[in-house]
Amino acid sequence: MNIQFSTYALPALISAVVMFILFLFCILFRRNARGAWQFIAIMICGWLWATGQAASLVLTDMHSKIMWFNLAQVGPDFATVFWLLLAMEFTGHDEFLQFKKAVLLFLLPITTTILMWTNDLHHLLRKSITLVNITPQVTFLQIERGPWFWIEVAYGYLMTFSALYLLLVFWKKSPHKGQTASLMAGLTIPLFFNILDILEVNPLKPLGSTTVVFTITGIILAWGLFQHRLLDITPIARDKVLQFIGEGVMVVDAHSRIVDINPAAQHLLVSNLDHDHKLIGHDVHDVLFLPLEKNESFSSQQETKLHMELVAGASNRFFEILVSPLYVKKNMFGGWVLIMHDITEQKEITDKLKAQLDEIQVLHTQMHDQAIRDQLTGCFNRRYLEEIFPLEIADAREYKRNLALVMLDIDHFKEVNDLHGHAVGDQVLHAIGRGLQEKTRANDSVCRMGGEEFLIIMPGVSLKIAMQRAESFRGMIENLYFPDASRTLLKISASLGVATFPQHGSSEREILEHVDQALYAAKRAGRDCVRTWKAA
Repeated sequence: MNIQFSTYALPALISAVVMFILFLFCILFRRNARGAWQFIAIMICGWLWATGQAASLVLTDMHSKIMWFNLAQVGPDFATVFWLLLAMEFTGHDEFLQFKKAVLLFLLPITTTILMWTNDLHHLLRKSITLVNITPQVTFLQIERGPWFWIEVAYGYLMTFSALYLLLVFWKKSPHKGQTASLMAGLTIPLFFNILDILEVNPLKPLGSTTVVFTITGIILAWGLFQHRLLDITPIARDKVLQFIGEGVMVVDAHSRIVDINPAAQHLLVSNLDHDHKLIGHDVHDVLFLPLEKNESFSSQQETKLHMELVAGASNRFFEILVSPLYVKKNMFGGWVLIMHDITEQKEITDKLKAQLDEIQVLHTQMHDQAIRDQLTGCFNRRYLEEIFPLEIADAREYKRNLALVMLDIDHFKEVNDLHGHAVGDQVLHAIGRGLQEKTRANDSVCRMGGEEFLIIMPGVSLKIAMQRAESFRGMIENLYFPDASRTLLKISASLGVATFPQHGSSEREILEHVDQALYAAKRAGRDCVRTWKAA
């Protein structure tokens, strides 16, 4: 099993990390909540999907790619069923969650999985699988779809749209719109990009866009977990459990007087007051110590949120108070319902999760930068050149504009290393690399080809301007001096060749050959000069 790491796999790996973090969070803190097992199953499916996609990109042999691609496809096939079961649980359709009924929903995904692993015998799911190059080192699987694929897709969309329908109907009448919206968004975004994949309109090709957006889906679900208490409060039979739930609940009339309060809220608020009287009849602003600017929360008939810190036992706890308007009849405003939610743990976990996601992003940026930069000079390396140069040629060809190349070679650099030491040679390379980057534009690319040779790519630059810039590079190097071991100043010079696309070549190979020939023309002319390519 050969592995060729590629930055193309990083989005899928990040998605897998996000899914895994949410999976751990639910296992540790929400495993007993209603809907938790469906949510955990969805996170496992998402992790499997993203991990398999990443593995199929970094592995090089066909057999390993297909094996991991098959494992990845298990995720979406089963995830849609778990989404429907979660929507049923969330919206109170418990009658459909009996084992005998629920297990029937898995028959087609199980059948699809069997057909996938035996596809070589019948080709019902995939007619053919071929390898397509992204770069010379990285390949991905190109699938020709079989007839069963469309059955698989139709069933998945049936499950998904059924879940969305249940959530949408519930959202219209639910006071907990944030919870429902996070589920709908977490389901809709990958659905949209999956449709693009199915229609072969993929803006992120060759990456599976559905896999990439799982990072966004994970963040949305995290937002639902921490901001809107997804899985904390299940929206069923609130009147029956009001007196027994651990969260504080208050009912306030239109004049801001407390008219009902459950034991949890009574106990919490009395511990923060200087008396132990019943709170019914008190003004809610006095009980919650609301400043004047917070009073606006009760001046409009809109759902809003308050955040406050209260003493609970021997420690301070952070609470989020959801203020929802209460209508006694269809259009008659009667007051507000306040639900006090302890978000101390969620706040701590959110801070940790954000720090972890920030760290992942920093590591991602660092890894990408390390992969494309030369450590000594800070210039781009040959790997980056091989990735960017075909794109620059394609852009120049599409927009009918020039692309100038300047190839630079430090004169007698071997003698510098031999006579003055590699430390001095490294100083020379570092100074020249830094100087070239300072004298080029933001959209130019300065690449170290290897050894003492550099290549500067300048989009939209004519031959005349390219010659002037090459001369400025030569002058910059001519003015550099380096002290050697004997404290004498070492003078450096360089030879430069210039060629432009399409004037001096119509292909990548041709233009590179001609700029290399121009460099050798400068060397033959006595070095320390600039030459352009001329046909023999």
